[in-house]
Amino acid sequence: MKMKQVLSLLLCLVTIVSLGATAFAEDAGALSAAEEPLEDISFFPPAESAAAEAANVTTYDVTGIQKVVTAGTNITSYYGFPIANASGTTISGQTVTKCTSSDTSIATASIKNGECWVTPKKAGFFNLTVSNSTYATIWHVVVQFKDVTSPNDAFYYPVYWALNYGITTGKTNTTFEPYTNCTRAQIVTFLYRTVGSPNVPASWSNPFSDVKTSDYFYKPVLWAYYNGITTGRTATKFDPNASCTRGQAVTFLWRAAGSPSATASSSFSDVKGDEFFAPAVAWAVSQGITVGTTSTTFSPYRTCTRGQIVTFLYRW
Repeated sequence: MKMKQVLSLLLCLVTIVSLGATAFAEDAGALSAAEEPLEDISFFPPAESAAAEAANVTTYDVTGIQKVVTAGTNITSYYGFPIANASGTTISGQTVTKCTSSDTSIATASIKNGECWVTPKKAGFFNLTVSNSTYATIWHVVVQFKDVTSPNDAFYYPVYWALNYGITTGKTNTTFEPYTNCTRAQIVTFLYRTVGSPNVPASWSNPFSDVKTSDYFYKPVLWAYYNGITTGRTATKFDPNASCTRGQAVTFLWRAAGSPSATASSSFSDVKGDEFFAPAVAWAVSQGITVGTTSTTFSPYRTCTRGQIVTFLYRW
């Protein structure tokens, strides 16, 4: 199954935070942000004005208050936020008298001290309406995670794709932790949500003593078990908090796709033909899901990071 999903947004960074870290080697040879076609996915609430059709997308970091536009100023040239009429025609010389957020759980917006201010609360997407008594325009705003701010990172677009579709909400409201190890529970949960959170019948009994009904991963684990995606670490233990390896991660994806055959075996020197993950790795390479950690290695026993798993799912 190929679930290639790509982003329909143009990210124009107003605030950029340097992570000061080297991107994981999975990035090597992957599609760059510039090579990804930006289409097909809408990240925002329904537009309330036809003027939104021509709106730019502006990105804000989740670090404090961001000034957006200034009341009493000709904002046709201020951060590229013009006021427009319903046909999208810019009206020169208009001033802002009101600004509102479509989702105050993501960010609030108001006139303060004669200016329009946005206060981000958590990573997400919302519409910012900038208006006066005559004209209004709607701007699509992305509130970024503090640690996912560079489109040059292979996981940048996948993280916001996953956030938009409810696959993950991050480790906190403001951080995603892309370099943190991903657990077995997190991976099956991400996968379960990616396929639409299928129904888990009450008749399905739980074979794992370390998976409780109150756990967030309870339904994902049962779904994965009864669909042959995992058999657990033992017959009675799933080991949800253990870190998941790259070999295990692609195996979960491969089984969820129906264990299809690859057109050829992989050429990685560290993937032997008789290892359980070998057909999964070959399939993942053939589908463009992974290019390995180098041109000759896949690193199947290396722990899969949160950034890597959402990237795998995005390409799946």
